[in-house]
Amino acid sequence: MTKWTKQFRFFYSYLGYRIFLGLFISLIVGLLEGFGIAMILPLLKMMDTSEVSNPSSLDNLSFIAKFFQTIDIKMTLEVILISILLLFSFKGLLKFIEGYYNIVVKQYFVTCIRNESVNKFSDFNYQSYIVADAGRIQSTLSGEVAKVVSAYVSYFTAMQNVVLVFVYLILAFISNPQFAAFVVLGGFLTNFIFRIIYRKTKQI
Repeated sequence: MTKWTKQFRFFYSYLGYRIFLGLFISLIVGLLEGFGIAMILPLLKMMDTSEVSNPSSLDNLSFIAKFFQTIDIKMTLEVILISILLLFSFKGLLKFIEGYYNIVVKQYFVTCIRNESVNKFSDFNYQSYIVADAGRIQSTLSGEVAKVVSAYVSYFTAMQNVVLVFVYLILAFISNPQFAAFVVLGGFLTNFIFRIIYRKTKQI
């Protein structure tokens, strides 16, 4: 946990609020996708009827039917299909914005690190500079910076996945707590088994 927060503080020192903005966009994308998937349940409920007249028939997802009742729209097959289409279309647009934003932040991060590295040459002793290994200096400004940026991309992707899993878990427990708990338990057991296999494979 200390290692995780130490890494976060390092990236935050360069990116600041940009990290939270990226996570917020990921949260909205996850919510839209989750609600889009949740809308499939009313669609299945309507296999025998032309509309969902009783919100309580959707169990914990009855708030969806109540929302449509509030805005005075009947939950017909066409309405649900159009709602799913709009949700996933907007989610696709936000996903594009998320990808574009990540590239912008990545370029900003690279620029900050390289500018800081170049500026520190002003404190470098001249006698030490002229005998320094030029290849090592070039590697520091290029290859090593690329490694740091790659670490940031992996770290930020992991944080985004944590946010998405958290959103999906909440929606899953709202929809069907028993099944969601069963899936979570299965996920933990599978992860435990694969950690053992991975550890043994690495040792071999």
